[in-house]
Amino acid sequence: MKLFATWICWGVCLAAGTLLEGATFSGSIDRPTIRFGESVKLTLRCEGSSPQTTQHTESPGQLDLMFLVRSDSFSIVNGIKFTSATFIYRIEPRREGEFIIPPFKVLVDGKLILSEPIRLKVVGANEKIPNDPAIGIDPGNTSQLEVELPKQEVYVGELFPISVRLMFQAAQDETIPQIRTEGIRFMLIRPRIEQSVRQIGDRLFKVLTYHNTAVASKTGKLEVVFETDLTTIDFSNNVFGARREIHLISKPVTLNVLPLPKEGQPAGFTGAVGDFNIAVAATPTNSATGDPLTLRVQIFGQGTLDDVPAPSIVEWKSFRSYPASTKLTFTDTMHRVSIKTFEQPIVPLEISIKEIPAIRFDFFNPYKKQYEMIESSPIALTLSPGTVQKNLSTPIKNPEIAPAPLFKHIRPEMGLLGQASPPLLLRPWFLFLQGLPLLACIGAWIWRRRKDYLDAHPEILRRNRVDQLTRQTLRGLRQSHASQSTDQFYGRSYSLLQEVIGERLGIEAAAISDSVIDDLKNRLSESDLASLRELFADCYRARYGHPYHLNAGRTLVALESVIRAIRAIHR
Repeated sequence: MKLFATWICWGVCLAAGTLLEGATFSGSIDRPTIRFGESVKLTLRCEGSSPQTTQHTESPGQLDLMFLVRSDSFSIVNGIKFTSATFIYRIEPRREGEFIIPPFKVLVDGKLILSEPIRLKVVGANEKIPNDPAIGIDPGNTSQLEVELPKQEVYVGELFPISVRLMFQAAQDETIPQIRTEGIRFMLIRPRIEQSVRQIGDRLFKVLTYHNTAVASKTGKLEVVFETDLTTIDFSNNVFGARREIHLISKPVTLNVLPLPKEGQPAGFTGAVGDFNIAVAATPTNSATGDPLTLRVQIFGQGTLDDVPAPSIVEWKSFRSYPASTKLTFTDTMHRVSIKTFEQPIVPLEISIKEIPAIRFDFFNPYKKQYEMIESSPIALTLSPGTVQKNLSTPIKNPEIAPAPLFKHIRPEMGLLGQASPPLLLRPWFLFLQGLPLLACIGAWIWRRRKDYLDAHPEILRRNRVDQLTRQTLRGLRQSHASQSTDQFYGRSYSLLQEVIGERLGIEAAAISDSVIDDLKNRLSESDLASLRELFADCYRARYGHPYHLNAGRTLVALESVIRAIRAIHR
């Protein structure tokens, strides 16, 4: 029976060694069938190696590829180093149909490895997908994405609030959900985020609510859908948590966008939708004919004024007008109430003008569902006759004003003479500047020689780095060990032990654990070995949730003593 178990163990070890030696490259997508307008996530994973990049073997045709992120992993199994790399792409089809995602290739140890081609089916935007995965909730039921529309029916160009709610139990790298529906734009570049906690059943969820203000530029029934990528941490089957990258899609919410009515639309309507008012001012109101005035028009209220042009004053026959400058400001954080200011130079041409005519502004009020017109009051003007511009070619005949001389009089005396300065060759700063290139060359030569020496002796470079890290870490632990948390103090202590022991033994720091105590039996005294063993035990207690009876001050004294003993070991 023992012989049979021994053969089984040898077979498992040989199989594991074979898997670790040969590199594999594979690809997968999160959904084989999607609707048109959706995207799919392509995951390429290279096991046994960490290539620099990936390339597709042929053009993807009607598929748009966009690289998202790369992640690398490292582990040691039975003393064998095992690495892997993961590349994630987003694929968006340009039309409906069935596609073949071409194979990707990576270069590993001078050899090309190809992934398998993957089939992707794209159906219509309103078609149902058999065995469609849960929309808005991930397979582990640990996260959810919802859309909230207080108004289900709006007019085109009307502002309306919209909120997206992202719920999860534990996650990393939360990203702002992006809309997948065309014909909707937002007023805020970055939405306002509100955090809260919600209990669903016996589980607590962290809730991130993204508030924004939107405007629809396309009529008809729009299916509002948001999506986001999320890295969740699942603690259901693993006490330390298992990372899972998921792509969340919200349930579609129907928004009915009505067109603006044609009946009753004024001739001067320029597309403003909302509830507005107008204010007009002019400066100065007492001037001469032909002098320019500044006409300032402010349109303000709840609605969008982004594309609204300046009110037209072309019909003013007694004024000459120039192009207006525009400024748009918002008075609230959600950009629902705006003020658009137009400043336009105008010139009255006739002395008979007594006032600036009233300015009219037409808009559609979605709350009253009708067109409205607002008009400013006329502004009184007091004009005086304008002065006739004189001919600049005729000379000015005024005895009180003497003409300016054409040439300045040469000074009859030379004045004080300046003292001659010494030549540049005798000035110290000039000689110092001439020596700077030589000093730079000498410094570069010394730096290069030192770099070549460190490249030829990597153990010295590592020893210097560990010495600097030891000084900085011990200084930080001495200064703030009383104020640091237990996890942070013992985590830094454990990392420092890994670096010091790894440098002295000539192995990687990540592979250091309490098992190396056996390798140090013949190099350290019994008291130092006992202190090292107790240090590892305290670090494990702090890491795995048993920080009772731990004394940071005592641990710091033991840590300094053990590090001095380890640094005294000769490699």
